[in-house]
Amino acid sequence: MVEILHLIKEHGDSIALEVVREQSKNRDVAVLFIQDGVLDADDVDVGLDVVYASRPDVEARGILSSGRLLDYPQIMELIFACGKTICW
Repeated sequence: MVEILHLIKEHGDSIALEVVREQSKNRDVAVLFIQDGVLDADDVDVGLDVVYASRPDVEARGILSSGRLLDYPQIMELIFACGKTICW
């Protein structure tokens, strides 16, 4: 089980990305880019093997993403599978 899930919804949120990087050094952390945050899904290195992105948000913005794309039901499953969720 992932200990902490970070939902990043704003493009260019450097504070959230730094927290993810630091926490991933000693905890099981995941990140899901949603809303305008999906614009960063391929452009930032958060130090994680798997980065998630909201499929509806990626498609709405007409971009491509190499992250693992999740639909709303999959997003809900991920949220409930994690110990703590932080939304930025």
